[in-house]
This record gives sequence, C-alpha cells and structure tokens, in this order.
Amino acid sequence: TILRRCGGPAAGSMNCRWPPVGFRPVADPSPSDEDRPMRQLLTGARIFTGETILDGHGLLVGDGRILDIVAPGRSPPAADRSVALDPGDLLAPGFLDIQVNGGGGILFNGQPTADAALAIAAAHRRFVHPVLLPTVITDTPDCHRAAAEAAVDAVARPGGGVLGIHFEGPFISPQRAGAHDPRFVRAPDAADLDF
Repeated sequence: TILRRCGGPAAGSMNCRWPPVGFRPVADPSPSDEDRPMRQLLTGARIFTGETILDGHGLLVGDGRILDIVAPGRSPPAADRSVALDPGDLLAPGFLDIQVNGGGGILFNGQPTADAALAIAAAHRRFVHPVLLPTVITDTPDCHRAAAEAAVDAVARPGGGVLGIHFEGPFISPQRAGAHDPRFVRAPDAADLDF
C-alpha cells in the first residue's frame, strides 16, 4: 500500500500504510494510455498536506504517487478501486530517512548486498520511512565498494524504497572517530576518487 494511515485516538494504536515522499499532486491525473497503473481513490479519512488538515476530501493515488486531492462536491476522477477509510484515520506523507544503518535484524556493513538494503527498507516501512538511504560506516574499501554496488542494484528495483546510499566515513577525523573503528579511518586516495 502507499499511504500512511494512522488510527485516531479511539483506535488505541497506529495502523500504517506508506506514502511517497512529498505531497504535490501531478498536473494531469488522467493519462489516456491503456498501460497506466491502477488508481485508487481513498475517501473518508482526513488528509494532512504538510501544511493543513483537510476534512471531506478524497485522495487519488497510483504508481506510488499522489495524483489528485479531490475537494468535497467535486466529481472524483476515474479510479480502478475506491477505498473507504475510517473517519478517524489520517493520511500523511512519509519521511525520507537519510541514515539507516540497518533494520529487520540486518546491519548494512555486515551484509552490503542489494537484498540486504531492500530488506532494511522493508523493515522501515512499518514506521514512517517509506524510502531511505542505507548507511555504511567506516570500514574497508572492499566493504564500501560492495555497499555502493548494492545500493545501485537496490535503487534499480522499483518500489524497493532505496534511493541511494549514505557513507558515514571513512574520511573522518581520527581524533574524533567515536564509534568508528580507528583502523579504517583514513584520507581518500586516488582509488577512492576513481571509485
């Protein structure tokens, strides 16, 4: 599913569906070609636009994007499916997390593969992060190269939730390495610049 759905106070807990990043409707929500993605019209819930909460509006979604916000009294655009949500629910955009070391029992440094990056992203979808950057911290050059190649592969998989990679080191101050293994803290060399 695409949108975050949070149960109201009466629900006692949060039920979540995941949104695309941002909340800008597409200019033309009615493509004419037959291969368009399935479109769903979500109704009944309140909608948080990032600036205000809308009551009584519908939300047309398709292909991981918000296509239209339908004002009360306006004829809704054609949809393949209509979904009535609970009136206490709130639809809201999700967040991009730019530093995720792991999730679902996986640390990206320990398993720098595309499947690991995608599994980490899937684990974070249960929270408020529909998309993220898996993070690799200070480690060997081989680990960093494997993580970069994994991120490229994961980004190429539609709907996977991986948008790139975050390198946290190894080019950091040796005097302020913190949790980073000082054996791997270093200055960049020509091979790093070519990479």
